[in-house]
Amino acid sequence: MQLLSKEALEAWRATLPDDVLTCIETIDDSGQEAADFISKFLPDLKNSDDFSGLVSANREKFMEMGRARRIRFLAWCAAKFHSDKDERLRLISKITETGSSEEGSGSGNQSVGILFLEDIKAFAAAMGPRAAALIVDENTLSTVAGVGLEMASDMELRGGRK
Repeated sequence: MQLLSKEALEAWRATLPDDVLTCIETIDDSGQEAADFISKFLPDLKNSDDFSGLVSANREKFMEMGRARRIRFLAWCAAKFHSDKDERLRLISKITETGSSEEGSGSGNQSVGILFLEDIKAFAAAMGPRAAALIVDENTLSTVAGVGLEMASDMELRGGRK
C-alpha cells in the first residue's frame, strides 16, 4: 500500500489548502523507511485493536515517520471507520493513549501517543479559523443580530419582562 509513500504524500499535500499546510511539513525522504515498514501492515488492519497494536509494536517507526505521515495515517484510519463512529473514537483514544508515568501502565503508546496528540492539536489549530468561519459567517451574524434586536424590542414593550 502506497498511502505513506513520498509521492502519495506529495499528491495529498497538493490538495490541501494553505491554512492546513501550516501544520504539515514538506515531504522529504526522512522517515520514508519507517513509513514503508508500517505500510506493509495497513491492508490487514480491521479494527481499533489492530491499529493500536500496530502502533504499540512499532512506536519508534511511528515517531520516525514525521508529522505529515502520522496525520495522513490518522486521516486514513478515520476514513476506514467513517461509518462506525464508536470504532473511530476507540481507535483515536487507543492511539493517543499516553498512560501514566509509571512503568508498565497504559498501552505502551506513551511517547508516540503524545506525538499523535500533538499532531491532532496542530491540525485542529490550523483548521480552527476555517471551521469558525463556516459557523459564523456574515449571514449568520446578521441573523443573530436581527433576532437579538427583535427580542430586545419585545422585552422593552413588555416592560423588561421575559
